[in-house]
Amino acid sequence: MGWLFNFNRSQQDDDDIPPFITIDGRTKRNKWKIPASLNNEEKKFLIGVKKRAFKLDESCCCGCCVGLDPLVGFLPVIGDFAGIGLSFWLVNHMKNSNLVENHKIPIMLREMTIMIIKDAIVGFVPIIGDIIDCFYKANTYNSLVFQRYLVNQAKLRSVVKDNHKVEVITHNSDNLTNDNHDNRKKMLN
Repeated sequence: MGWLFNFNRSQQDDDDIPPFITIDGRTKRNKWKIPASLNNEEKKFLIGVKKRAFKLDESCCCGCCVGLDPLVGFLPVIGDFAGIGLSFWLVNHMKNSNLVENHKIPIMLREMTIMIIKDAIVGFVPIIGDIIDCFYKANTYNSLVFQRYLVNQAKLRSVVKDNHKVEVITHNSDNLTNDNHDNRKKMLN
C-alpha cells in the first residue's frame, strides 16, 4: 500500500532514536520514537503531535486498532469532510507552533496537504475507500514530516567542534541574515 501513496516508514530520519528520553529532568521510555537531537520544547510538542496523529489514525477501541478518522469516515458524506477537517486541524496545530520558521511553512504544508488530499480521495469511494482508509495513515505521515523538519532544524543548530563535542547554537533570524550579508561583503572584497 505504501508504494501507491508514496508513503515509506523509512523516511523518518537517520537521527538517533534512543530507548529512553529525558524531558524536564524526568527520564521516560521513548514510546513515540522521539529523536535525541531535539530540545525539551520540541520533544514535548512532537509528543503531543504524535499522540493526536495516533488518535486520528490508529487508536484502539473495542479490540480493533482503527483510529477516529476512519471511523468517522464511515458516515456517508459528513464523515469524509469531518476526517478532512480533523487532518487539517492537526496540520494547523503544527503550523501555528512557534517551532516552525515562516519560510519553511509552504514546503512542509504542500507535502502534508498532498497526503490529506490523497486520503480524502480514497475516503470518498463508498465502501472500499473507507476500508482502505483504515490502513492509510495520512496523519501519522504528517507527524513524521514534522519530525523530519524538527530534526533538520536541530542539525542546523548543532556544530561539532575539533574536540568531537557537539555544541548547540541558537540563531536569531535577524542576526543570521545580517551575518550572511556581512560574509557576502567580505567574500566580494
